[in-house]
Amino acid sequence: MNSSSKSDSFCYVLYTKPRAEKKLAQQLQEDGIDAYCPTQVELKVWSDRKKKVETPLLPSMILVYIENEKRELVFNRKNAIRYLYWLGQPAKVTSEEVESLKSLLDDSQFEHHGLQKSDQV
Repeated sequence: MNSSSKSDSFCYVLYTKPRAEKKLAQQLQEDGIDAYCPTQVELKVWSDRKKKVETPLLPSMILVYIENEKRELVFNRKNAIRYLYWLGQPAKVTSEEVESLKSLLDDSQFEHHGLQKSDQV
């Protein structure tokens, strides 16, 4: 996200259709709306293979930096459902909280190879 496009140093939490978080964030960015979908890499195991998959950290939610007057623009995309509300007001996440989340995700992207259940960390 561009710090220059951050509206009032907070963003709104937008509910999405299930499994549409990354797609909606990309579509909103194409529309000129600053959207962020925090993701994590998980190792998925099937009976015949293993694969690393990037999955959303917040299921069915993305963070949107947008001016209050323009909040309805996100509903031009079919995967946008509604905003998350807290105490009757649209929920807001500060830029500092988003940056902390990004930092935490960057720090936690390490491999777990070689660790056993009983190993001391």
